Amino acid sequence: MTNIFKYQSDLNEKALKKLEKCNSLGIDVETTGLKIPFFDKLSLVQISSGQDDAYIVQPDRTNYQ
Repeated sequence: MTNIFKYQSDLNEKALKKLEKCNSLGIDVETTGLKIPFFDKLSLVQISSGQDDAYIVQPDRTNYQ
């Protein structure tokens, strides 16, 4: 069973430390559209180490760097 961890704005310190130990990560992002050549805002970031985990992050689109 996949463990799903949900976060608002950013990952917490515990998740970051766990992911830093991984040799590789799968990352997928969702944006607000396909406004080429302009940059779209991120609406969702998904990260997995491939070990039955999924880290879902919803960025604060009004105030992210």
